[in-house]
Amino acid sequence: DPNYGPAYRLLGEVYERFEEDHTRAMQYYQKYVELEPDNPENLYSYGLACVQAKEFDTILEHIAPYLSANPDIVQLLPIVAQGHFYNDEAQKALELFERYLANIKSSERAHYTDIAYIASDTELQEYHAATPGPEQQAYREQFWARRDPDILTKLNERVIEHYRRTWYARTYYSSNVYPWDERGAVYIRYGEPDYRSRSNDRNFVQTAEVERVRMQMAVDIYGPEAATYTFTGPVFPIRTSLDISFDLVEGNPFERNPLERDGTIESVLNEQGKLNTRLKFGRFSPVTIDSEIDTVPWETWTYIQINGGIEITFTDEMGNGRYDFAPLPDATGIADPEAIAYLARMTEHMPAVIYQQAVSTSPDFYRPGLPGDILNFYYDLAHFRGPDGQTNLEIYYGIPPEQVEIEQEADSSFIHVQLAVALANEGHTSIYRTTDEFAYRGAQVPSTTEQGAFVPEIIKTQVPPGKYELQVQMKDLISGRTGLYRQELQVRDYEIPELQVSEIQLASNIAEEGATKFQKEDVWIIPIPTRSYAIKQNVYAYFEIYNLTKDTFGQTRYKTEYRIRSSAMPAVGVFGAVATGLRTIFRTSKPQVAITNELTGRDADEREYVEIVLNKVRPGVNALEVIVTDLISGKSIEREVRFRYGN
Repeated sequence: DPNYGPAYRLLGEVYERFEEDHTRAMQYYQKYVELEPDNPENLYSYGLACVQAKEFDTILEHIAPYLSANPDIVQLLPIVAQGHFYNDEAQKALELFERYLANIKSSERAHYTDIAYIASDTELQEYHAATPGPEQQAYREQFWARRDPDILTKLNERVIEHYRRTWYARTYYSSNVYPWDERGAVYIRYGEPDYRSRSNDRNFVQTAEVERVRMQMAVDIYGPEAATYTFTGPVFPIRTSLDISFDLVEGNPFERNPLERDGTIESVLNEQGKLNTRLKFGRFSPVTIDSEIDTVPWETWTYIQINGGIEITFTDEMGNGRYDFAPLPDATGIADPEAIAYLARMTEHMPAVIYQQAVSTSPDFYRPGLPGDILNFYYDLAHFRGPDGQTNLEIYYGIPPEQVEIEQEADSSFIHVQLAVALANEGHTSIYRTTDEFAYRGAQVPSTTEQGAFVPEIIKTQVPPGKYELQVQMKDLISGRTGLYRQELQVRDYEIPELQVSEIQLASNIAEEGATKFQKEDVWIIPIPTRSYAIKQNVYAYFEIYNLTKDTFGQTRYKTEYRIRSSAMPAVGVFGAVATGLRTIFRTSKPQVAITNELTGRDADEREYVEIVLNKVRPGVNALEVIVTDLISGKSIEREVRFRYGN
């Protein structure tokens, strides 16, 4: 009977539970839902398949409307919440998760709110040292604020992700164990792995980054010849159902390099070209593409961004659905010193040991993806003394025309973007946000064929001195593409009553007129956020000097020195890849340009700007050094900024 709904549900369960073909399962669940649309249990099963298949749009299309009409169906709340979360509707997702938590038992809710599952040891000690009640509540708020991946919004997406991960662990990793097995503990801390392979669903597709992590582990355990194998399952040896006694293996099965027999790669293969028994340790073996050995059920997860890359293997030793960290091969009765030394080496790669090492350095991890295609843009920054103890922070944007969508209005081109800046102090107790929209038409829009072209823009804000996490965002309001950059930023305290010099602002030009936003008193500083100058283009720089000493006649005397040092390093990629260490390289090179000026004045604070001809500068990465010396007090201060020239 093609209209018999339970048959479709049964087929969906078969593909979901036994075949793990979530897409096929969705098709049968959807048919069942069409036949029996008012059955919440069917919708729940359908939703689980959608989550596993990552078909979140389907959740919003087929399940969200039912929940809106039946808001008391609690089990559907976290499923629909995930649909909104992955549709870039974080506020709706948070509201649904909070409704879910408000409607479940307090013992169950505690798993979602307990910070112990992702906190570091130090954070837990601080939390337990706080007085229960308002003090601990304040600590929890700061705990989550420190983990906010997008301080540009008032919503903390990391909290939503924690709710999602906890629900996932309770739903999929709690068979015969409460609240979850070791997979759940790892998942809550680190989220979805970059690579996952299962004993009942081997994953043969590995990215280069994943392969690097797994191969490094294989070489560390088995020796350099391990690079000749493709590991489709655990690299760490797991329990097999075959008892391979040591006398079947030539020599000592636990010697330092188990792959080495006669020094040839072929020696690690048997007559059929399969993995040699030398890679087996009693009843334990890794899993390769050539291995057909029956093993206990297993899962292996790889994270490429934790501790330089880690792999964690879980095994179901009892066959009851509960997965723990894969154990060390049994070494009972082994007394040979080489065997013991080799087992000690393997101990370093035990999943439990790798996990604990990761937790000690990276107690949790979350790096959200941006919706849609990534927008690449340029930015630079500088800060100057502001009023009332504040610091004026300027963010310079470069909007590349080839990265945004340009609309045509009659005979004119049109660009429309939103620029945003956010700074969070060390404790994330204060967050400063600034957002603005900008539109450019006609001659303001450069040609997309002009290499390195950009539209300059600036956002200004004021913050107290201190250390901050800075986030800079650009969103194309026409295409919806978004770009986001993060960095640590130290904002100087310019109120200290001693000689000080601001940051150096590089410019493409310093003019006597221009847009008001680029004006600094009687000059206009046009920013160059790319820090890149073409051949025959001059470099322009602006900075401010504070607290010069006056002599008995009320005059100041000071000296400014400008030096440009070149590096033989290529320009491309240098700033982001090897910024640290460049200072030493530049120091050891002879200045290509050196200019010295001695000046007098009557103000303790001065504004300086300079144009430097670069015809003697080598193409590549260069450093502009500015040294200011107060000739009355004898004090000097140096600032440095790097730029690219010629390529």
